[in-house]
Amino acid sequence: MKLVDLYKQTPAERHGDIKVAADRVFVKDTDGNIDEYLVSDGELWLARSNKELKQDVRAIKSKLGI
Repeated sequence: MKLVDLYKQTPAERHGDIKVAADRVFVKDTDGNIDEYLVSDGELWLARSNKELKQDVRAIKSKLGI
């Protein structure tokens, strides 16, 4: 996905949830999770997802019985 497409697909009232810093784009979803994308050759590549990290932590805790 390209950054322009991200803005086109995001309602105008949520554009404030998209932050761009150098070659990084941070997008906050309605649950407060933040996804970090790397911009390379005009394309966005997912670098880190809080939602995925939270799911991984829950899975680890479940395996450990915590």
